Amino acid sequence: MNIKCLVAYKNKPALVKEIGEKISIFLADSSEVKVREKDVTFLHPGPVGDLKPFALEGCSEAKLEEAWELCRELYGEDAVTLKELNELLDNDWT
Repeated sequence: MNIKCLVAYKNKPALVKEIGEKISIFLADSSEVKVREKDVTFLHPGPVGDLKPFALEGCSEAKLEEAWELCRELYGEDAVTLKELNELLDNDWT
């Protein structure tokens, strides 16, 4: 894990700002919190500059659940990349 990597915190995207005794992260709503390493899930090494591409605004819960189930069937429980999930949700991948 490093600065500007992408993590998930409470199932939402977050960006690592600082690593110390606790990890300082930025959330999509521009708030900053300090959390324990075990409270985040590493997603991508980055560097990530903006969380907007990872926000699921406009994506219904049913559509997200359908995409997740399809990914699990196609790739197995832990083998889905962010790009693949994003494409299934009809978002642009940049």
